[in-house]
Amino acid sequence: MLDEDVVIKSTRNTNETILVYNVLCVLLLPVIFFGGSSELFMGLFVSLGMVAPINIINYAYTWNACPGRMVGQMLFYTLPFLAMFGITIWGICNGGFDMYELGGFTYYALSTDCANIPIFVGDKPLVAISDDLARLSAFLCGLSIFMITDSCYVIRKILIWASAMIVVLMILGCGIMFMWRFEGTMFADSSTDFFSTFPNSAQWASFAVLWIGASMAMALFSEQRFRSFQFFWSVRFACLASGCVLYLGVLIAGKLVHELSASLVMAVGMSVMAFYLLPVKMNLYRHELLLRVSSHTKRLKKMRVPFVLYGLGAIVFWFMTIISVHEVCKNSQLLYVDENNDNSITYVEKMAVVEDTMKMFSEDRKLLGYGSASFPSVFSLYQGSDLGALPWKSANVDVLHEYIENGLVGFVFSGLTFLCFFVRWLVKREFSWPSVVMMLAVFCVLGMSLVEIPFQNIAVIASFWVVSMSAFRWDDAKVK
Repeated sequence: MLDEDVVIKSTRNTNETILVYNVLCVLLLPVIFFGGSSELFMGLFVSLGMVAPINIINYAYTWNACPGRMVGQMLFYTLPFLAMFGITIWGICNGGFDMYELGGFTYYALSTDCANIPIFVGDKPLVAISDDLARLSAFLCGLSIFMITDSCYVIRKILIWASAMIVVLMILGCGIMFMWRFEGTMFADSSTDFFSTFPNSAQWASFAVLWIGASMAMALFSEQRFRSFQFFWSVRFACLASGCVLYLGVLIAGKLVHELSASLVMAVGMSVMAFYLLPVKMNLYRHELLLRVSSHTKRLKKMRVPFVLYGLGAIVFWFMTIISVHEVCKNSQLLYVDENNDNSITYVEKMAVVEDTMKMFSEDRKLLGYGSASFPSVFSLYQGSDLGALPWKSANVDVLHEYIENGLVGFVFSGLTFLCFFVRWLVKREFSWPSVVMMLAVFCVLGMSLVEIPFQNIAVIASFWVVSMSAFRWDDAKVK
């Protein structure tokens, strides 16, 4: 190997090593710190997220074969997030409340002289800034996968390690949760709808759907082992086990929309694996290990057992998908509520929140909204008595919540970058089943935002960008 080849490979390996550990930290720390809801965690998350652009810049200037426009591309991709951050700062400077003195009392009302300019209606401007910085950090972490690595094996390492650790943390969190409930020392009488380490079980279920997709995609990419002992020690089995454990968690913690999404992702993954092991001639050359078997008949025979197992798995998960669709057709309200969870929001409460939120729509705030993290303060001015005295933190529908806080401009900016990457992915027309399965999980979570609040959890946002960028990069990678 030439000396310059050694330099290039060592440089790339260094940046990829930093990439792997940075992504794992950004993904796993929110899981440990209560789904990212801890205030202590937010600063740590933003700090770790800022490692990603530094790694990209270092990679751009130290790897000789790197395109010179890489730093410019990174800045271009982050423009919507930087624009939203700038709008938030501008809104904080403008404020959003007018104060009145009447009869010895102080009253607050929405400002009437801030039409069509950014405002911030709230008492915690640092929360608004932190939210925008956290979104930017999560995106940059995912973007670093897209811009640095050129190998499917590096992406596989990230996703397999992450999914395995997420399963371990889920089991530990559930064990701690069980002990707290059993001993009655914590959360025993709480109305908090928590699961594992997440304060919101529905958000954990959305998080799990993304990692079910990642696990099934990596199972598809990994080699099939045809001996029983070797199979149970293979990467494919580890990925399947991770996906099944997370699926079980979704059945326990999730609502019908989560069960439907998880079942669909599992069904598609199992179906593709069964199809690749269908004992017919065209599949004989898909599996490198079968090329060592001289007899054509023996090759086909080795494929039968795994084909039957994957086929049965596909049938089970398609059956679960059909059951979920049937339940939705019978009663669409089940998409919004969890009948088996007494702490879950009821359908009446959810519709009441949506109805009161609709009153907040205003022509003056149509473009720019009321500002990041301003929903609780604004909603308290419109909240009906049937929803209690305490202001609600969310509209309980992500799309509606985003539109109220950031207006049409923020709504467009929040989805613009993903849309550009997705259009690029479609135009290239280079689809493989691992990337398709990951993209299916991503779109399932995007669909949940129409009825749920997955993107109000930083762990879900970070996972969304990591899985989606892995899918976008997968088919571009030169090493497969």
